[in-house]
Amino acid sequence: MARRHRTRSKRACFPFLRLPADVQLIVLGDLDLLTLRNMGEAVPGVKELILMRPSIIWHSATTLLGPQLRNLLMTSFGLAYSIKATQVPPQPGISDMKHFLVNNLDTITPVASTSNLLQNNALRALEMLCEIHGEVITLVRDYAQEKYECACECDDPGTVIPPLVLSPIEWHRLTRAFYRLKLFGLLFYHYPVAFGLNLEPTTGDFFATLSTFEMDEMIIAYHFLLQRDQYFPLTYIQKECACLSRTPPHDDQPEAHWRCSQGCAKHLSKIPLDTMRQRFWGKLVELGYSNEEEHWVKPYKCLETPQRLWDHLPETNEESEGWRLWSEVRDSYECGADGEEYKEYFSRLGYCFWDASRLDNWGDVFSQRWFKEERHASGYYPYCDYCRGPCDVTM
Repeated sequence: MARRHRTRSKRACFPFLRLPADVQLIVLGDLDLLTLRNMGEAVPGVKELILMRPSIIWHSATTLLGPQLRNLLMTSFGLAYSIKATQVPPQPGISDMKHFLVNNLDTITPVASTSNLLQNNALRALEMLCEIHGEVITLVRDYAQEKYECACECDDPGTVIPPLVLSPIEWHRLTRAFYRLKLFGLLFYHYPVAFGLNLEPTTGDFFATLSTFEMDEMIIAYHFLLQRDQYFPLTYIQKECACLSRTPPHDDQPEAHWRCSQGCAKHLSKIPLDTMRQRFWGKLVELGYSNEEEHWVKPYKCLETPQRLWDHLPETNEESEGWRLWSEVRDSYECGADGEEYKEYFSRLGYCFWDASRLDNWGDVFSQRWFKEERHASGYYPYCDYCRGPCDVTM
């Protein structure tokens, strides 16, 4: 009996690979970072293209985030890369914090030091960028969902809460706040330990680049991290520890001090106003941006407008509607919220980040009238110096 021979069909070629090389590069540059990484792992030939043109990663980050968030991501990446690869020298110009922040955060073009890292090891760089971005996005989603549910419940108790879909503006504000916290932690906790530097005196230069509403956004995100036990691990060293100095020792074994700091971290307070143990909040109080009774920054200490105005999503160059309403309450003698009321009625509901259209669906939330009604319903009134006790001047 004659044996039948099957003709093997050729394996179908992935359509992307049929495109001209220059078109492939354009397509890859329009992908977000996670998709770019996944394509590099799944599609033969894409990995080689990434290695051949590492600038694809820069364009991919821009497509995903826009220039402001891209710069925060790339600056965080440069610091994290140096920390993990101890043979990499410290970031150029980091001792001049003002110059470092302007050069890295206010730029349109790639910073030379970051470009070199992408050129030297594009695949490793892409993986680290995805790790950093994934960490931040997880926090953004968790924060947004928690505050959204609180606000919906406050607006209409017992209601069936519809799924949350963040607008591009809301997503940008939230992501910016958590990226700034990520960058602060790398700059003033992890990086000094890894390279034996003392950057604490330059902390004020970091805060000086932010406007009032940007500072409040960052502080609100910081309080959320505290609630989740994700506060910065490398802070004030406890006295019972062998490392008595706040300044990391200059030695050839930074990992020894790293482990020691991590060990001390278990004693750290999770209280936002514990200024002796939480350097982020402690510095805000020490430099006069806030005080131990309040949880917001003083407007006269900050820039009136952001240091750099971006064309991408220009609405994010200004305060949100919720923050504007809060500022009216803050400045009103009639309302005058104290720290506890701020946490309960504004911080807990994520006032900094929501669009005006979302606030419209929730009625007049965060307005002075709403706040006075909430205060009256709770029966809680702040301490009045004139009355020497709880007082509601609106009654």
